[in-house]
Amino acid sequence: MCPYYVQLSFLAGYVALFANVQIATRLLSSCPALFWFLATQLLRMRKDGSTAHDPKLAINLIHRAMVGYCLVYCGVGSVLFCNFLPWT
Repeated sequence: MCPYYVQLSFLAGYVALFANVQIATRLLSSCPALFWFLATQLLRMRKDGSTAHDPKLAINLIHRAMVGYCLVYCGVGSVLFCNFLPWT
Protein backbone atom coordinates (compact mmCIF):
# COMPACT_ATOMS: atom_id res chain seq x y z
CA MET A 1 0.00 0.00 0.00
CA CYS A 2 2.86 2.37 0.68
CA PRO A 3 3.91 2.68 -2.99
CA TYR A 4 0.43 3.95 -3.84
CA TYR A 5 0.67 6.70 -1.25
CA VAL A 6 4.10 7.64 -2.58
CA GLN A 7 2.57 7.77 -6.06
CA LEU A 8 -0.29 9.94 -4.81
CA SER A 9 2.12 12.31 -3.06
CA PHE A 10 4.34 12.60 -6.12
CA LEU A 11 1.42 13.19 -8.47
CA ALA A 12 -0.16 15.77 -6.15
CA GLY A 13 3.11 17.69 -5.91
CA TYR A 14 3.77 17.46 -9.63
CA VAL A 15 0.35 18.63 -10.75
CA ALA A 16 0.30 21.42 -8.16
CA LEU A 17 3.44 22.87 -9.71
CA PHE A 18 3.33 21.96 -13.40
CA ALA A 19 -0.18 21.01 -14.57
CA ASN A 20 -3.61 22.52 -15.07
CA VAL A 21 -6.85 21.37 -13.47
CA GLN A 22 -7.83 18.91 -16.21
CA ILE A 23 -4.55 17.05 -16.00
CA ALA A 24 -4.65 17.08 -12.20
CA THR A 25 -8.15 15.60 -12.15
CA ARG A 26 -7.23 12.84 -14.57
CA LEU A 27 -4.02 11.87 -12.80
CA LEU A 28 -5.30 12.02 -9.24
CA SER A 29 -8.58 10.21 -9.97
CA SER A 30 -6.63 7.20 -11.24
CA CYS A 31 -4.76 6.67 -7.97
CA PRO A 32 -6.13 3.77 -5.87
CA ALA A 33 -5.28 5.48 -2.57
CA LEU A 34 -8.21 7.89 -3.03
CA PHE A 35 -10.66 5.02 -3.48
CA TRP A 36 -9.22 3.22 -0.46
CA PHE A 37 -9.77 6.36 1.59
CA LEU A 38 -13.41 6.54 0.48
CA ALA A 39 -13.89 2.86 1.29
CA THR A 40 -12.44 3.21 4.79
CA GLN A 41 -14.67 6.22 5.43
CA LEU A 42 -17.75 4.30 4.32
CA LEU A 43 -16.82 1.29 6.47
CA ARG A 44 -16.07 3.49 9.48
CA MET A 45 -19.43 5.24 9.15
CA ARG A 46 -21.27 1.93 9.25
CA LYS A 47 -19.50 0.78 12.43
CA ASP A 48 -20.04 3.77 14.71
CA GLY A 49 -23.33 5.62 14.64
CA SER A 50 -22.72 8.44 17.10
CA THR A 51 -22.24 11.43 14.79
CA ALA A 52 -25.59 13.28 14.72
CA HIS A 53 -29.01 13.52 16.36
CA ASP A 54 -30.30 10.66 14.24
CA PRO A 55 -27.15 8.65 13.49
CA LYS A 56 -28.72 6.30 10.98
CA LEU A 57 -30.13 9.17 8.94
CA ALA A 58 -26.82 11.10 8.91
CA ILE A 59 -24.81 8.01 7.99
CA ASN A 60 -27.27 7.09 5.29
CA LEU A 61 -27.17 10.58 3.71
CA ILE A 62 -23.38 10.80 3.72
CA HIS A 63 -23.06 7.26 2.38
CA ARG A 64 -25.51 8.00 -0.43
CA ALA A 65 -23.77 11.28 -1.26
CA MET A 66 -20.34 9.64 -1.55
CA VAL A 67 -21.58 6.71 -3.63
CA GLY A 68 -23.80 8.97 -5.74
CA TYR A 69 -20.92 11.31 -6.52
CA CYS A 70 -18.73 8.42 -7.67
CA LEU A 71 -21.50 6.97 -9.84
CA VAL A 72 -22.38 10.31 -11.44
CA TYR A 73 -18.69 11.08 -12.07
CA CYS A 74 -18.23 7.69 -13.72
CA GLY A 75 -21.41 7.90 -15.78
CA VAL A 76 -21.01 11.47 -16.99
CA GLY A 77 -17.32 10.88 -17.68
CA SER A 78 -18.06 7.80 -19.77
CA VAL A 79 -20.73 9.55 -21.83
CA LEU A 80 -18.63 12.65 -22.45
CA PHE A 81 -15.44 10.72 -23.16
CA CYS A 82 -16.99 8.51 -25.83
CA ASN A 83 -18.33 11.65 -27.52
CA PHE A 84 -14.85 13.23 -27.55
CA LEU A 85 -15.81 15.96 -25.09
CA PRO A 86 -13.72 17.12 -22.11
CA TRP A 87 -15.10 15.68 -18.90
CA THR A 88 -12.76 17.03 -16.26
